[in-house]
Amino acid sequence: PTTTPLLTSPPLSETATAVITVTEIDRHSLTWGELRRAAAQWQSSLMAVGIGAGDRVAGYSGNHATTLVAMLATTSLGAIWTGVSPDTGAYAVVERLRQIEPRLLVVDTATFYNGKVRGMGGKVDEVVGELPSLQTVVLLDPPARDEGQTALSVSTAASVVRMAEFLALGSSDHKLSFLRFPPDHPVYI
Repeated sequence: PTTTPLLTSPPLSETATAVITVTEIDRHSLTWGELRRAAAQWQSSLMAVGIGAGDRVAGYSGNHATTLVAMLATTSLGAIWTGVSPDTGAYAVVERLRQIEPRLLVVDTATFYNGKVRGMGGKVDEVVGELPSLQTVVLLDPPARDEGQTALSVSTAASVVRMAEFLALGSSDHKLSFLRFPPDHPVYI
């Protein structure tokens, strides 16, 4: 009997497009190399704040490349990711996230919809104030000028940092790795 060789794909080029993000105001793409480097930086920063296997990380952010990178870095460490759309009301976000007790929250500081920038400050304040499990809140860069609507006014024990500050916590020469877990290890809620 003859055997058919398995089909294999060629290695992915570092310069080939991996992700395309399209919004009302721009179009952005990441190559495979950029995606790997960004995920490595996020992974290193997550490790720097103590995120590891079994921890929960939540994204209160849109479907864009930064959210994807944060999710890949989170799951690469065995931490569990959950995402909530930024157009979800604060009450619904709190009800969902309170159940899973995330240690880290990644949030869009503003959204762009129908030609207007909408600040998320008030909703984020409400959500963060109701989640005592939070240790770190990472404020993502807004999609456009946000007119200073991103400051959090809530008193929180969590460390609140902008994305650039968060990424500076990690090592810029960190190599991305994916920890191995059993097939039943949770990835996403």
